[in-house]
Amino acid sequence: MITLKNYARNKGWQGDTVGMMTAVSMNSLHIHSTGIEGEQIVVLSTTGIANALRAGGSVGYGLHQEVVREVGTINAGIITSATLSGAAMVETHMIATEARAAVFPQLVIKGAVSDGIATGTGTDSTLVVSGQRSTAVCFTGKHTEFAEQVARLTMASIADSLTSTECAA
Repeated sequence: MITLKNYARNKGWQGDTVGMMTAVSMNSLHIHSTGIEGEQIVVLSTTGIANALRAGGSVGYGLHQEVVREVGTINAGIITSATLSGAAMVETHMIATEARAAVFPQLVIKGAVSDGIATGTGTDSTLVVSGQRSTAVCFTGKHTEFAEQVARLTMASIADSLTSTECAA
């Protein structure tokens, strides 16, 4: 947090700032977007899967005594012009997390320390940014078109990033 705070201050940025850290190449950045009922949804992702893991699977590390040696993170940012309620922001985060996990079986990505299909990495991060437009969105569960688009965009962005030449190695 101190690193990001100092970075923002050095850049002269005012107000609230959000940052996501990664050790993967920014060449893995992929952006997908769409419009829905006059509002925009944009998904940005960077990917690295050297430490891919399966939720509930073997991790190969102790509580906090050992340092993770392999780096790899999937960062996904979901940005919309619509004004999301608190509940909608939580649901959007959940949808994006499920969408990320859905990409791993499609690409047959196995965990680094187990044979099972991975569901993410040990350091994945998801950010949801709500707009301040007049369209208020109260809920974004799987039964909504908003969630459908967030999931599709998230899956496409992450899949494209994972299959790019930079990430294939």
